[in-house]
Amino acid sequence: MALQQVRTPFANMSFTPDVPSTALGATEYNYGNNVETDVRGIRAVSGDQTFFAAVPGTPNYISGGYREDGNFWFIVATDEGKWWATHTGTWQDITPSGGDFSHYAQNTNITESWNGTVPFFNDTFNPPMVWLDGDATMTLYSN
Repeated sequence: MALQQVRTPFANMSFTPDVPSTALGATEYNYGNNVETDVRGIRAVSGDQTFFAAVPGTPNYISGGYREDGNFWFIVATDEGKWWATHTGTWQDITPSGGDFSHYAQNTNITESWNGTVPFFNDTFNPPMVWLDGDATMTLYSN
């Protein structure tokens, strides 16, 4: 099945991560032609069915970045409550122990921050998680 691309000129895009549309001025959002994008919550899972067909589960969150080993890693959370990572196409389970991931769904709020080669994740149900360089799984931090 071929995927159809959506193309919108950058001139019609308005990147406003912290400003609701009701707070924009008349020249910042006109006639509904602009695309207002929340860059904090982009979920690209829907357009990547072919790549994620091998993920064990139903992806609901994706991230990616370079790790200390020099490889670009894809990181995926699934509805089944697992975190997976790959840089070769073979997915490895990096789910931290002790967390509650049973409530994951498409509307689960998951945020991330990469500090160099180390990603930090935070979701609605658990304390922050970090995947330190050299570790096989993520670590869940609690107070």
